[in-house]
Amino acid sequence: DGQNKNGFTVKFNAFKNGQRFMGLKKLQLNNAAQDSTYIRERLGYALFREAGLPAPRVGHATVSVNGDPFGLYVQVEASTEDFLARWFEDTKGDLYEGPTDISNWKNLDLDSDPKRAQRGLLMGFTEAAKRAEDTNDLTHLEDWVDLGHFARFMAMEILCDHWDGYLSPNNYRVYRNPTDRKFYFIPHGADQLFRNSNNSLFGSSRGRSAVVAAFRSTDEGNLLLEEAINYLLGTIWNPEKIKARIMQDYERIRPHIVADAKRPYDLFEVEERLQATLSFFGKAERLKRWQLMALDDRELEDRLSRLTSRSRWGR
Repeated sequence: DGQNKNGFTVKFNAFKNGQRFMGLKKLQLNNAAQDSTYIRERLGYALFREAGLPAPRVGHATVSVNGDPFGLYVQVEASTEDFLARWFEDTKGDLYEGPTDISNWKNLDLDSDPKRAQRGLLMGFTEAAKRAEDTNDLTHLEDWVDLGHFARFMAMEILCDHWDGYLSPNNYRVYRNPTDRKFYFIPHGADQLFRNSNNSLFGSSRGRSAVVAAFRSTDEGNLLLEEAINYLLGTIWNPEKIKARIMQDYERIRPHIVADAKRPYDLFEVEERLQATLSFFGKAERLKRWQLMALDDRELEDRLSRLTSRSRWGR
């Protein structure tokens, strides 16, 4: 309507088959309505990719519609076959999207060819997760998911405070790779990351996620999660380097934020949320390392449980 700053999905081949722009068939322009820093998706997905997990590429764009300036947008790579081809040999598998768990398999959105879809496999995946949870035996899931890969995905959602991701379960995508016949989870809707540094590594999630429940309820699942978190903290999770990246991005886009007449928040809120995001990383790293230490220290575990009981993951 020219007054509101709407988000857009742009399909370059909608009216001309095969048409691309800068090599892309499609892209998403997010209005950052829930991210006053304009940075969370770009940084969050970059960290997932650096962890070896499939995630979209992200940039920024200034947008105008019919000559009317709409301001600064977060430009997110769409989950097309081109995206899948960067991570998987075969792009003809089923791609599903939340906002519900795989256990509600009949109602998951399908983002791939419905003629090829094998939706019933989600039911088998769910049943395997339930057997793993009931028997404390994660091997029931070995034919359905790469256990180490999912542990790393789960660890990244926790470290990044992706409270609205699969652990909820809400925003996520899951792809069945025809090559190894396993399901791979892909982060989605990551515009509310890096808020609560107190979230618990091993607490309950907001909702009921079948695969998460299987991991949390089995000895092997908890061990894999612990190993994944230790690995990530020792490799990609460098607070000082991450904060430097944030400031580099922010200095690049700040003039466009200032010039954005349609942004739904004032500059004070932008700066305030930026500082909160910067402070998140050091706090999160310290608390996560303490939580790992607490696995062998009951007194420290009790102290930390009181600290994290107020967090979203502790509810």
